[in-house]
Amino acid sequence: MKRYEGRYVAQVIIDFDIPVTDSMLPFEKVKHNIQKELTGQLRELICNEVRGENGMRVEVIQQYADLVEVDADE
Repeated sequence: MKRYEGRYVAQVIIDFDIPVTDSMLPFEKVKHNIQKELTGQLRELICNEVRGENGMRVEVIQQYADLVEVDADE
């Protein structure tokens, strides 16, 4: 039986520059979501796109994530 094997490697870079509004989550919650939740959300999104495809496995490895709060004047 023939098979196709391979590896697709990607680095995702997302730069954040979000104006702060009163309706937003507190800074620490937003930072937590980016540092601790975003990788899993990306993995789930990709898995949903390739669902049902035989022989496909998705692995997303977070290399670095950080978020800082700055004044609007900077």
